[in-house]
Amino acid sequence: MRKISVIISISLLINNLYGGFNFGGENGGCNGGTGDPFKQQIKYYKTVTVGTIDKGLKDIKISLKSDNDVDIQLYDKSNGKAIVKWASNPKDYGLLHGAIKRSKSYNGVTITYSGYNGDGTGKGHEYIEILGTSKNDFEMKAFGFKSGYAVVDYSWGGKENCSENSTPSASGVGEPFEQQIPYNDVVEVDGTIPPGINNLYISLKSKNDVDVQLFDKDTGKALVGWGISALIGNDFGYATTPYKGMTIEYSGYGGDGTGLGHEYIKITGKTTTNLIMKAYGYKAGFARIDYKWGSDDNGNNKPTISSIKYGKIQLKQKLTFQINGNYLKDNLNLFIEDCVSNNIIYNTNNLVKFQCLPKYTAGYKYGVIKNKQNKILKEFTVFIKDNESVSHYDYLQGIDVSHYQGYIDWSKVANSNVKFAYIKATEGYLDLNTPESTLISKSALDSKLKYNIQNSISNNIFSGLYHFARPDLNKGLIGAENEAKHFVRFSKYYYKNYKMLPPVVDVENPNNINFKNIYSSNDLSLWIKKWLETVEKELGIKPIIYTYGGYHNYLSGLNGYDLWVARYPKNDGQFRTLNWFWEKYRPTSGNWNDWIIWQYTSKGTGYVNGVNSSGLDRNIFRGTLKAMKQWAKDKK
Repeated sequence: MRKISVIISISLLINNLYGGFNFGGENGGCNGGTGDPFKQQIKYYKTVTVGTIDKGLKDIKISLKSDNDVDIQLYDKSNGKAIVKWASNPKDYGLLHGAIKRSKSYNGVTITYSGYNGDGTGKGHEYIEILGTSKNDFEMKAFGFKSGYAVVDYSWGGKENCSENSTPSASGVGEPFEQQIPYNDVVEVDGTIPPGINNLYISLKSKNDVDVQLFDKDTGKALVGWGISALIGNDFGYATTPYKGMTIEYSGYGGDGTGLGHEYIKITGKTTTNLIMKAYGYKAGFARIDYKWGSDDNGNNKPTISSIKYGKIQLKQKLTFQINGNYLKDNLNLFIEDCVSNNIIYNTNNLVKFQCLPKYTAGYKYGVIKNKQNKILKEFTVFIKDNESVSHYDYLQGIDVSHYQGYIDWSKVANSNVKFAYIKATEGYLDLNTPESTLISKSALDSKLKYNIQNSISNNIFSGLYHFARPDLNKGLIGAENEAKHFVRFSKYYYKNYKMLPPVVDVENPNNINFKNIYSSNDLSLWIKKWLETVEKELGIKPIIYTYGGYHNYLSGLNGYDLWVARYPKNDGQFRTLNWFWEKYRPTSGNWNDWIIWQYTSKGTGYVNGVNSSGLDRNIFRGTLKAMKQWAKDKK
C-alpha cells in the first residue's frame, strides 16, 4: 500500500508546512509531508531564495529539476554559513560543493549532496538529503550556472516532539492533493483526521471511477467504502450512518450526481475518534481530494448545494438534486426556472430533495432558495442534459469578435437579439514590459480590444474576453504561464470593475500549425491547464476552454473547465438558419460531459446588424440570460 503525498501551498517561501490532513493545529504533520513545488526562471549567474526549512523537521529531502544547469544551495539561516554551495571563487565554497555525491555531518545531522553534475539523469537534476532532526533553520536557494526554469520539491519524514492530538483550528480549507490511483489498488491518504474537527467535508474528483473510503484508525473498522463490509458504501446513491456520536454522510459510489468518480464524505458535528481515508481504483484514474471544515452548518450561513443529479434525461423525466444545511429545517421556498412543478420532499439528516418537470429545453437553469420572509438565501444554476434533439429556441444568442470584424456599431448589435459577446484581448506572449503599440503591431494585443469591450458593456451586452493560445511559440509550462500573465495584464481592469463572462483560452490551430505535431495529448493538456490555473489565481475567476472536434477529443483531464465548442461547415457561405445548423451540425462534447456554448457558424454577418465584415462567429449559450449571469457568478 502506497501513500499519497499531501501538497501544501508554499508560494515562494516554505514555512511551517505540514503534510497529510492539516487542520491547522500547532503540531500538525507529525508523520511528514510535502511542500508544493517552487517554480521559477533562474537567470544566468543569479541566486534566488527558495524558502526556509524550520528546525525540528526529520529526514528532509530536497530535489531540484531544471532543463539547464541550475544548482541547489543550502545555508544555516542562523549564521549564514554555506552548507551546500558551488562558487566560482573557492573561498565561497560550502561544506559540500563538488561534482559528485558526498556527505558531511553538520550540527547533529548528516547532509548528502548529489553534486553539481546531478543525480545521474543530467545536470540541473540535483538533490539534498538531511538525515536526522534539524536543530537549526535552513535556507534554500537556487543558482543559475546557466539560465533555466527550475522546480524545487521538498518533503520531510516527521517532526520532533510532535503530537497528532493538538488542538485544531476551528475552521479552514485544506490544500488539495492529487495522485494517480491504479486499477484495483488502494492508496492511503497520508495523515490522520483527529478528534475535534467540526463539520468536515471531503470531496474526491476523478475523471474515472475512483472511490473514497473512510476508516476508524483506532479500531480499523471500515465506515465508508464499496465491497469492504463498511457501515455504508455498498449503495449506488446517497446514504448516512451514525457512528460514535457523529453523522457520516456519503454520496454513494455512483457519485454526487456530476459523474462517477465525483464523490464526497460529510461528517456532521465534531469528529470523536481518529480517522483515516483511502482511495480505491475501481478503474485507474487521477484523483484530486479537497477538504474543508468548520461551522458551515451552525445556522449562521446560507444553505449550500451539495449534489446535483446530472445525467441524460428525457424532458418528461423529473430532475432531482439534494441540498444540505440546517436552514432546510425552516420553511423554505425553492424555485427553478422553466419548472412546472414545485415538489419539495423533506426527510431526516437535513436533506431536502426538490423535483421539477422541465418545461422547455435542456441547458443551464437559474435556481433560487428563499426563506419564508422571501429573502434570497442561495442562488445557483443547475444543468439539465438531454439525449434527444430538443427545442433550442430559448437558448441565448451571442457573437465573438476581434479586429478582423473592423468597426462594429454595438448599439445596432444590441438590437439584433445578441445577448452576449466574447471579445479577443490577446494572442501569444511578448515581454510584459513591451509597449502596447508594439504588441498591436505583432498581433499580441487586439487593436479593437478597448473599443469593443467598452462599447459592448455600455450597450448592456453581457461580455467576456478571450486569449488566442500559441503553445507553438511559447513552449512548456513557463510559456503557458507567460501567456496567461499577458492576458491578465490587459483584462484585469475589466474583470475587477465589471460583471463579466468568465475568461476563455482559445485552442485552435494558428496558420495551419497543428499542435498535435508539437505536443502529446498529455503535454498539451498540461500547457492549457497551466494557463487556466494562472488566470484563475490572478483574476479569481475560473476560465473556460474554446476548441473544436480536433482537440476536444485530444485533450484530457480538463473536464472541470466548461467547454465552448465550435462545429460548422468550413466552406459554408450560404445564409443558414440556426435550425439548419442544429439539425446538421449539432456538436458532440468529446472528453467533456457536455458543451456549454456552441459556435455554430462563422458566416453569421447577415443575421446581426452593426457588423459589416464578411465573417462573423455566432454562438448559443445553453440557457437563459438569467442562468448565464448566475453561471458567470458561480465561476468566482
